Amino acid sequence: MPVAFRRPQVGLPLNGTAPDGSPASGPTSTPTVAAPLRSEWTTAAIALDRHNADHPHDVVALQSGHLMDFYRASSRGLRDRIARVLPKWSAETPGYSILLGMHAFGLEETGDFGRAEEAGRRALDLQPLDC
Repeated sequence: MPVAFRRPQVGLPLNGTAPDGSPASGPTSTPTVAAPLRSEWTTAAIALDRHNADHPHDVVALQSGHLMDFYRASSRGLRDRIARVLPKWSAETPGYSILLGMHAFGLEETGDFGRAEEAGRRALDLQPLDC
């Protein structure tokens, strides 16, 4: 089954409450989701990074943080955000090739062309249609 059709692990709901009904305080709570709308890209990027420390398979938060790093021109963020969660993934994890592609981009943006090519080729070997 293509990765796009699998249900990803996600954080807290956008309605401002946690599943138990308590106020949400994670990266998908209303204040953090609204941060980019107020041009608070760094605040939101840091919140997503903290979230991914506890939820390394939350692909929506990873991709959102990766995009924020790109918008902020943070090449180190592009590389390091993914590098921090990569050891918690494996080739058997749905979406792993996508994560490797994001990691390859971060490596390229920091000038590590050899490792970038290696990660990109590994991503393509695993799933040529995801990259």
